[in-house]
Amino acid sequence: MGNLLRAGFWRVKKDKWLWTGIFIILVSGIWGCISQYHDMVQYQRERTLESVAFLHILFPAITLAASLSVLVGTEYSDGTIRNKIATGKKRSHIYLSTSVLCGTEALLTYLIPAFLQLTVGIPLFGFFKESLGKIGYEYLLMFLVFLVYASLYQMVAMLNQNKAYTAIICLIVGFLLLLAGSYLYQTMDSPQFFEYADIVDGQAKMVTEKNPYYVTGMRRTVFRFLLDVLPSGMAMQMMTGTITHPVRLIVCAVCDIMIFNGIGLYFFQKKDIK
Repeated sequence: MGNLLRAGFWRVKKDKWLWTGIFIILVSGIWGCISQYHDMVQYQRERTLESVAFLHILFPAITLAASLSVLVGTEYSDGTIRNKIATGKKRSHIYLSTSVLCGTEALLTYLIPAFLQLTVGIPLFGFFKESLGKIGYEYLLMFLVFLVYASLYQMVAMLNQNKAYTAIICLIVGFLLLLAGSYLYQTMDSPQFFEYADIVDGQAKMVTEKNPYYVTGMRRTVFRFLLDVLPSGMAMQMMTGTITHPVRLIVCAVCDIMIFNGIGLYFFQKKDIK
């Protein structure tokens, strides 16, 4: 397994898709810091480091989809996985070594932009106002979210031998997850009641009405569960600072990683490699 990892790390180092994705995240992070600082100065709005530290958390849904699908898909297209099996390498070792490589790409995608956000953000906004315990929790959760994406895209790539199809599927899944996370968050964030000014008997009064789009009952329970279990839902809660069940999110992220890796490993061991 050591030889598999050494060869894999060299490929990660040369992965142009990985570094392109990180560059995109870096540029967007710098732009986000500058925009927030501009608003703070020009419009006298309060901004803290917390408001920019997690702006880049949505991007890995797409950048990791591109880099990991190519990383794993190339092993199929080059016949590398078939040759590894033919030379007696265990399928479990092949899958686990690939998991380490995918996790490494997720770690690089996590660490480099996070470090830059702090490097640029601290001089502009000062240090974090929240407790270090809470900040540490949020950074841990962000890393787990990246690992969830990595395990998901690896599972898809390891079970599909066509590199082009793998890339398309992973990118579609990434976009769908972002759309689902945004929809779920906006739906759950919608207030139960809203107020508006109206003229009653010639006098202006505040009228309170029930929001017809407010989700209740079993549907709300399902939406809450999906928002907590989907990596994009976790990301939306982190980006907006609306985490209400911190322990649940950690548990859900760890379960997601274990489930995706377990499913991928199970079917990979039974897969007919051509």
